[in-house]
Amino acid sequence: MPERLREKDRRRLLSNKTASDTPKEVAFQSLAAATAFNLRNELEKLLAGTDSVETLAEQEPSEMDISPKDPRFTPFREQYESLPEQDRTLQGKVLTWDEVVTAIPDRTNFLEMAASLTEPQVYFLNEEGQLVIGDGCAEADKNQLGRPYLASIMGATRTSYKNEDGETVILRGDKTDVPPGVKILAEREPIRWGEYRRINIGQFDNIHEIWINNGKDATRAAIQSWDADFGHFRGGFTSALKVANPSRGVRSVLRVNLQFGS
Repeated sequence: MPERLREKDRRRLLSNKTASDTPKEVAFQSLAAATAFNLRNELEKLLAGTDSVETLAEQEPSEMDISPKDPRFTPFREQYESLPEQDRTLQGKVLTWDEVVTAIPDRTNFLEMAASLTEPQVYFLNEEGQLVIGDGCAEADKNQLGRPYLASIMGATRTSYKNEDGETVILRGDKTDVPPGVKILAEREPIRWGEYRRINIGQFDNIHEIWINNGKDATRAAIQSWDADFGHFRGGFTSALKVANPSRGVRSVLRVNLQFGS
């Protein structure tokens, strides 16, 4: 993948002037630098393709991360505190929201990733020590309907991690492109079978079906919805993974790796 021209480099180019430069020359240099920056970004997008685009989050280093008391966390606090105890329990201990939000290793990235969900809703803490939130909309996002299995899975997948320079990277599409050994912050992808069974008690997917995530190399995948008339799940498995059904979409979840103090 081509080397990125980072935001700090763009600012350096824009400020690369001498005392002898006239205002007109400075303006021209700034315009030229900005144009080159934009053209390079567009070229990189074309070279990378739409399903595997790497972007560097424009944020401060983790030690300058936003406060756990930031008001943007208030909806997540309210949702979390309304969960039953079993959904707030990790290794036998019921965790408070303050404990959870403090353990999020990059809270700026968390808010960015959560904003990519449709009506984000806190689901539960899972057994792996991850905070799981997901789409809170009653039906699958209409923009995700009508795609075959693989396009649905790859289109909804995002992985954020810290690169070797300590910068936060968000990778869209195939997770196998994530460099080995990096610190994974969060993963967004279509919901898995166990998660769906756990969170849907009739409030989701009464009209449309959703793909259940079975991996990008699956030869068959589950489709699920909720039968409101009989009060139970309906669906099954299909091998027709290349078929696009206009009434079938995805429900995405975001799994955030928590980092508790020793």
